[in-house]
Amino acid sequence: MCLILSVSLTACRKSNEPPPPPTGSALIETIKTELGGIATHGEGGSALDEFTNHVELLQKENPAKAEAIQKDFKDLMSASTPEKRKELAKKIQGEL
Repeated sequence: MCLILSVSLTACRKSNEPPPPPTGSALIETIKTELGGIATHGEGGSALDEFTNHVELLQKENPAKAEAIQKDFKDLMSASTPEKRKELAKKIQGEL
C-alpha cells in the first residue's frame, strides 16, 4: 500500500512540473509560432512574457540569431499599438 501511494505521489509531482524549455531548432520554431500569434492579434504587455523568455534563451543558445533580431525585438517590446506589433512580429519572423 505504501509503495502504491509513493508511486502515485511521484507521478503527480512529475506531471505538475513544467516541460523543459525548447532548444535548438525547436526554440526558433517556438519563437516563430509566438511571433505568428503576435502578428495575428497584436497583443502586448504580459502576453509577451513567454516570448521574451524564449528570446532570452535564444541569446544564450544562439547569440548570432539573437543579435540579428535584437533591434526589432526591442522595438516590438516598446511598440504602443497592435498594428506596430503586428508589423514588427512579421519582420522578425522573416529574420529568423
